[in-house]
Amino acid sequence: MADDAPQSDDKQLPPEAKAEEDAEPVAASTLRRHRKRGVVAHTMSVVSTLTLLVIVLLIVAVLSMMGRSIALPQWAVDRVETRVNADLDGDRVELETISLGLRDEAFRPTIDVTGVAVYNSDDAPILVLPKLRSKLDTSELLLGRIKLETIELEGASLELHRDKNGQIELAFGAQIGGAQVEAGSMGEVLAQIDDWLGEPWMKELEVASAEALTIRMSDERTGDVTVVEQGQLKLTNEERVIELNISFQLDQPSGPPAQLFFSADKAKGSEGARLVGKFTDLRARDLAAQVSALNFLNVLDAPASGSLTAEISGDGQVASLAGSLDLAKGELRPTEQSQPVPFNHAKSYLRYDAATGRLLFDQITLDSPQLRLTATGHADLRDFNAGIPETLLGQLRFSNVRLAPEGMFEAPVSFENGALDMRYQPKALALDVGQLVLRNEGAEIVAKGAVNVLPEGWGVSLDAGIDRIDYKRLMALWPENAVDKTREWLVENVQGGTVERAHASLRVVPEKPVAAAVSFDFKDARVQYIKTLPPVEQAHGYASISGKAFNLSLKEGHVTAKDAGVLEAGGSVMEIPDMTAKPAVGVFDLTLKGPVSAALVLLDEEPFEFLAKSGLTPDVATGQAQITTRLTVPLKERVQVEDIGYVVAADVSGVASDTLVKGRALRSDQMEVLAGGGALTIGGKGTIDGVPMDVLWSREIGKGTGKNSRVEGTIELSPRMLDVFNVGLPKGSVSGKGSAKMDIRLAEGVAPAAKLTSDLRGVGLSIPALGWNKSRAATGGLTLDLKMGDTPKVNNVTINASGLQASGNVTLKPAGGGLDRAIFSRLKIAGKLNSRVEVIGRGANSQPQVVIKGGTIDIRKFGVTTGGSSAGGPPLEFALDRLVVTDTIALDQFRGSFRNDKGMDGTFKAKLNGKAAITGTVIPTNKGPAVRILSDNGGRVISATGILENVNGGNMSLTLQPNGKPGQFDGALSITNARVKKAPALADLLSAISVIGLLEQLTGDGILFSNTDARFLLTPGGVTLRSSSAVGPSMGITMDGVFNTTTRRMDMRGVVSPIYAVNGLFGALFAPRKGEGLFGFNYTLRGSADGPKVGVNPLSVLTPGIFREIFRQPAPKLKN
Repeated sequence: MADDAPQSDDKQLPPEAKAEEDAEPVAASTLRRHRKRGVVAHTMSVVSTLTLLVIVLLIVAVLSMMGRSIALPQWAVDRVETRVNADLDGDRVELETISLGLRDEAFRPTIDVTGVAVYNSDDAPILVLPKLRSKLDTSELLLGRIKLETIELEGASLELHRDKNGQIELAFGAQIGGAQVEAGSMGEVLAQIDDWLGEPWMKELEVASAEALTIRMSDERTGDVTVVEQGQLKLTNEERVIELNISFQLDQPSGPPAQLFFSADKAKGSEGARLVGKFTDLRARDLAAQVSALNFLNVLDAPASGSLTAEISGDGQVASLAGSLDLAKGELRPTEQSQPVPFNHAKSYLRYDAATGRLLFDQITLDSPQLRLTATGHADLRDFNAGIPETLLGQLRFSNVRLAPEGMFEAPVSFENGALDMRYQPKALALDVGQLVLRNEGAEIVAKGAVNVLPEGWGVSLDAGIDRIDYKRLMALWPENAVDKTREWLVENVQGGTVERAHASLRVVPEKPVAAAVSFDFKDARVQYIKTLPPVEQAHGYASISGKAFNLSLKEGHVTAKDAGVLEAGGSVMEIPDMTAKPAVGVFDLTLKGPVSAALVLLDEEPFEFLAKSGLTPDVATGQAQITTRLTVPLKERVQVEDIGYVVAADVSGVASDTLVKGRALRSDQMEVLAGGGALTIGGKGTIDGVPMDVLWSREIGKGTGKNSRVEGTIELSPRMLDVFNVGLPKGSVSGKGSAKMDIRLAEGVAPAAKLTSDLRGVGLSIPALGWNKSRAATGGLTLDLKMGDTPKVNNVTINASGLQASGNVTLKPAGGGLDRAIFSRLKIAGKLNSRVEVIGRGANSQPQVVIKGGTIDIRKFGVTTGGSSAGGPPLEFALDRLVVTDTIALDQFRGSFRNDKGMDGTFKAKLNGKAAITGTVIPTNKGPAVRILSDNGGRVISATGILENVNGGNMSLTLQPNGKPGQFDGALSITNARVKKAPALADLLSAISVIGLLEQLTGDGILFSNTDARFLLTPGGVTLRSSSAVGPSMGITMDGVFNTTTRRMDMRGVVSPIYAVNGLFGALFAPRKGEGLFGFNYTLRGSADGPKVGVNPLSVLTPGIFREIFRQPAPKLKN
C-alpha cells in the first residue's frame, strides 16, 4: 500500500485541484499534439476533462444512479467548458449538457454529452457533435485512472475529400457549409488514431462508433460534392491492428441506392495502411471518378458491384490495388449523343501496381447481345495529370469470342482466340487499335484503326485484313443488316471457294453516310449469276466494295452448257452500283468464249430463249463464239424473268450451217449477234452455197412478240447466184456481178416473204429474143417480191433498165425444178415492144419459151429482121396486136410460133395493115431466118401496103431471103389473077398515054393482071424494086425503082404495053423484059406515094421493044 500513499495524498485534494495538478504538466504538450492532430484530438480532450471533473461525484452517486443517467448542473457543465477552453490555444468549445450514469449492461460508467461545438480563432465552427457517449473502464476508474473503453457518436459529420492530385483525406467536420476542417490522408488519419490510442486514457479503448453519420464527399478534380446521411462509422482497436469501417447508402439518379462499405486497417507502429472498398449497385461512372486506375469505366452506364483492396503508402498514395469488378446490365455510352451499345454482364479480376503503373487483368468476361468473350491482359497507365492517367496502353488476349449483334449475322460468329494491342485516352474518349487479331479454324483476321467519341456521336476508322478464309466463313462475317439484299444474293449465288488477301475499311463519321470499302480475291468458287443459267465453275477473281458500289470480277472460270461444250468466262464482271437502293440492282457483264453450240445452248435458256422463240435448235450452226452479255437483275425476292434486263453481243467466227436455211450451206468468217432492247439481231458477211452476201437477221423479243423475224442485207447478183437458186434463165442472159438488197420477212406457219431490190450496177442483162441488152456499166432498177418456201414464187418483179420496163410475176417448179412461168403483164422496150410477155420454163437443160401476147412489136428495131448467124435461142410464140414492119406496113393480129434451137423456124399468120390476111413460114438459113408469105388475095395485100390501091384477088407468094447484110433481104413476089380497080396512080398513067379503053376498064370492073412478078431488095431504109411485071389481056406493065419506107417517097420507072394480048405476042419475041410488048410507053412515078407525079414519053411508043433496052436509063438507087 506504501506505493499507494502518493495516490492517497492526491485523493485529499479537491477534485478540481487534483484534475488541474494532474493535467497541467501534460496539458501543454497534449494540447500542442492535439492541435496538430485536429478535430479528433479536440473531441478526446473534451471527454477526458469531463471525466476528471466528475470522477468523485460518480463514485459517491454510483448506487443512486444504477440504471439511469443524471444530468450535471449547469455550473458543472460551465466548469468543464471553462477547463477545456483553458487548455486550447485560440480555439473554443461549447457544451450544452452532460449526463452521467450506469447505462451499460456491465454497469460501466457512461458519460453523455450533447451540443459539442468547437470553433476556431475566427469563431467559425470546425466540429459539431450533436451527441457523444463514452463508456469507462470500471477497474481503472476505481484506481483513480480514466481509461475509455468505447466512444459512441450520433449525428456527427464526416468529411471525405480528394484533392487535385487524387489524395484522399478524412476528417470530422463542422456543419456542411462551415469553415474548412483540418484533414489528413488516410494514412495520416490512421497514424493520428494510432498516436491517440497510445495515450494512457485511450489504451483500453475497444470501439469507437458513429451512428446517423452525415458524410460529405467532395472531389476537387470533378467539382462534385455529395452529401450522404445516416452513415455509420466504426473504429476497432485490436492488439496489433487498428481498423476503421465506414458504410452508407448513396442515392442515385436511377435505380436502387448504392451500398458502400469502406474498411481501413493499419498495423500499430507502422506506416501506411490498407484500404478495402466494397460496393453494390454503384454507378460505373462514379467508380471511375473515384478510382483513377479505373477511369476507363467512365464511358459505361451500368451498376457496378465488387471489392477493391488498396495498399496505401505512408505518404497517402496508393501503392497497389487488387480486387474484382462486376458490372450488371448496362450500356457503353460515352456521351448523350453517341449511340449506346448494350451489354448484359461483365466481370473482371484486376490488380494494379503503382510502381510500374500497370493494371493487370487476370480475367475479363463479357456477355452482351453483340459480343461474348473471355480475356486476360494488362494496361499500362501513362501521362498522369493530377493523379489521373490520360493514356492506357493495353494488351489483351481473347478466347471463346462470340460475335452475335442483333440482326447483324445470320448466326453467331465464333473465334477460338485473339489479341488486341490498343491505346485508350479516357479524357479524349479516343481508342487507337494498333492491332486486333481474331483466329478460328486456321483463319486469322488482322485489324487496326481508331474509335473516337465526337461531339455528335461515334467516329470509327477501321482497316482489317484476312490472308485466307473459307468463302462461307467470310459471308458469316458480313452483317445481315448491312446492304442485306446484296449479302443475301452473295450467300445464295456464290458457293464454295476460298477467299485470299481480303481487306476491309470502315469509316464512320457522325451525321455523314457510313463509308466502307472491301476487297478480296477468291478462287475455286461457283457463281450462280442467274438461277435459270448454268453457273460459272472454278471461278477465280476478286471482289470489292467501295462506297455504295459492289464489284466482282472473274479472272478465270467456265460455264458448262449441258453436252454442248464449255464456255470460258474470264473477264466477266458483276457490279451493284448502289447497294443501298431498294431494291439494289445487280449488273452482270459476262464475257464468254467457246463453241457456238455451247453459246446457243446458253442463249436458249431463260430469260433469252432465242432459239426456242425462233424455232431453232442449238446444233443449227458450228463455229467459235465470243459473247458479251449484260444482265440487269433486281436483287429482291421472287424475281420474275420479265424483271431481268439483258443486252447480248456476240462475235462468232468460222460459222457453218447446213440447216439454218433448208438445203443451203451458210458460211461466214465473222458474224455478230446482238440482243437487247426488245430485239435480237444476227448479221455479218458470208456466203450461201458460195454466193456472197451481207445480211442482218432480226426479230422482236419479249412478251407477246411471237416468232416473226426479218432478214435484211445484200446478196451478190450474178450468174452464179442464178445457178445456185436454180432460177433457170437462159445462159448469157445475165453477166457480170452486182448486188441486190434483200428484205425477208419470216413468220410462224407462213412461207417467208422476201423483197429484193437492185440498181443493177455491174450486171449485164440480155434478152436476145427481144433484141434487148443492158451493159454492165449501166444502172437501172430491179424489184422482186418473193414468196419463199419449198417452191418459191415471185409475186411481183419490176425491171426498169436501158429502156426496158417490165412488171410481172414468176413461179418456179417444185423440188428445185427451175423456172415454171414468168409472166410480165407489161413489158415495154422503148420503140420496140409493148406487150405481155410470158417466159415458160422447159427444164434445166432447155431454154425457156418466150410467149409474147398482145401489144405491139416494131420489127425494124429487132435483130430478128437482120441477117447473121443462125445460133439457137429460146422458142418464141407471138400473139400480137400488131407487128410493125415499116412505117406503112404492119401485121395486125399477128400469131406465130417459132422454134429457135438452131435458128428461127416456124409459121405465123396475120393481117397486113389489118386488111389482108396472110400466112407465113420462117426457116433458118446460114445467113439468118428466111420468110415466105402466102395469101389467097394477093391484090388485097398489094392494096394494104399502100403502094397500089384497089387491087384485089389473086394468090400471092412472097419470099424474103437474108443476104447476110444487116437488115437486108432479097425478095421475090408472085401474084396471079389480080384485078386493079380505080388506082389513081395507074389512072394518071393511062390518062397520060390516052388509052381510053383501059381507063374505062380501070373505072369499071378493073384491069385484070393474070401474072404479077417482082424481084426486090428489102433494106431497113426501104425497097429497091429490081424488076417487076404485071401482065393481063388488056395491058402489060413493068416497073423498077426505089421506095423509101421512111419518107414514103418513090422514084419508079417502067413501060406500059397496051393491048398486051396482041402486043405481047410480038413482045415475047422482041421485048427484053417480061411484061413489055413490041411497042409501049415509057413512064416515071416520082414523089409521095400518096400522090406521085406521073411522067410519060409518048414518042417511046415508036421505039420497038428490041431497041428499048438501049435507051433505058439505069434504075435509081435508094438513099438514106
